Amino acid sequence: MAIDINSLQSFTPSDMLKLVNHAIAQILAGAQSYTINGRQFSKADIGELRMWRQELMLEVESAGNDIAAVDFNR
Repeated sequence: MAIDINSLQSFTPSDMLKLVNHAIAQILAGAQSYTINGRQFSKADIGELRMWRQELMLEVESAGNDIAAVDFNR
């Protein structure tokens, strides 16, 4: 999943949640770390990603609740 770093500022919490879920899925599929030409690369810590996911889920949920609470029949 290629992402333009400059566009991250315009990502919504929902967008970021999708990215975090994707990163977690990659780690669970065995892509935590890899080696290229003798150099070791590691992705984000899954524990930190899970904590971030919880925060984003709450943020997305609260934004949804705000919208759902609006009564247009008044």
